[in-house]
Amino acid sequence: MAAGQWVFLGDEKLADSVPLPKIPPVHSQHYHPIPMQGEVGCHFSYITENATDLFHADLHQSAQPWANPQLLSLKSNLRTVNAIYEVDTPRLLAALISHPGKNRVHVMYEYPYFHLWSEDGAFYLFVVYVPTAPQRTWVYSTFYFRHVWGMPWILKLLHPILDRGTFRQVFAEDIHAVQEEQRAYNLHSQDLSRETNPVSHAVRKVILNQTDGQQPLTCEPFVYQGKPV
Repeated sequence: MAAGQWVFLGDEKLADSVPLPKIPPVHSQHYHPIPMQGEVGCHFSYITENATDLFHADLHQSAQPWANPQLLSLKSNLRTVNAIYEVDTPRLLAALISHPGKNRVHVMYEYPYFHLWSEDGAFYLFVVYVPTAPQRTWVYSTFYFRHVWGMPWILKLLHPILDRGTFRQVFAEDIHAVQEEQRAYNLHSQDLSRETNPVSHAVRKVILNQTDGQQPLTCEPFVYQGKPV
């Protein structure tokens, strides 16, 4: 990660009391970083919910990193959501950066930061969503990949392909989806989407709590494993 300054995104009076997010690969020489950023034309809650819902991977088609996701566990409180998914990694890219077959992927939304990593340590994604207007969000993200076979030159060689050929394609598809959600909200002046993933409901509750209700997504009663989310 390039050197720079960290900007606290909340009330400056709370800056000293809120710890910086922990990003383990930043301090490791065994990972190759691929940074990416861009603007999305929607409220930050839409892109946040999209990222934490691994069930939408089928929509990415040729760039799909995994398949058949199953939610194994979900824990949440007023500021954080922790979920574990089990996924299949059948594609060449997934086999390269992880291992074929079953793998567990952890998702943590620690308002306002998003973390996603594989349980086997093959990759780690860190994202910050910065609202620049009520319906504009700037996305800062860095994908960290563990060196293939311990050889740094392999990911350096693959960097342009992974960056331009895969991640930006996935990002563009996500942008299209969430901007359509925003357009639908603007058209109907209400959120008409109905989510079936309990992780999405937990994320909505965190955002609702942290923003004092100033977000467009509807927070509905939802039960997961016999408990309300």
